[in-house]
Amino acid sequence: MTLLGNPEVTLFLSIDEGDDADLELTLKDVDPDGNVLFLQSGLQRASFRDIDMALTKAENVAPTFRKSEKLEPGKIYEIRTSMLGMIAHVVREGHSLELTISAPSLVSDRVTGSLPVGVPSINRIYSSKAYPSRILIPILPGAVAQAPTPELGTLRNQPYRKEARFAPGGLPIK
Repeated sequence: MTLLGNPEVTLFLSIDEGDDADLELTLKDVDPDGNVLFLQSGLQRASFRDIDMALTKAENVAPTFRKSEKLEPGKIYEIRTSMLGMIAHVVREGHSLELTISAPSLVSDRVTGSLPVGVPSINRIYSSKAYPSRILIPILPGAVAQAPTPELGTLRNQPYRKEARFAPGGLPIK
């Protein structure tokens, strides 16, 4: 399967505490041996969820950044966002895609600056018929890989690691 474009993610989110949430999305390709290849990431502050429909295109969801709409604990909000850039990648036979949804690190860096905000909270993602959280993957129909799988560590700006099992942490769920 050939990916070409910018994935779009729609999440239905609620928080337990505070009035905002920061989300960090990471899309990865996982091979049959458990090697995890970074494809793209995205950041979204929930209070800046208002979409500029005039600037939003099939390849990019454009927030307005003109108004901040704070969240109420317990209320479910629709958050629609795109990754930070386009993807051109072949998902090989036996591989799978993995989307991680997390809160940014408390340690600021040169990209995210002063993220995150607010108070510690449980962020809940809903996925049901009533709350259809989803990812839209840009698939290029009919494209076939013309070369073998690149060796791990040879793709520019695409770090990889050996699979690490998810270890739940953070705050206890009430």
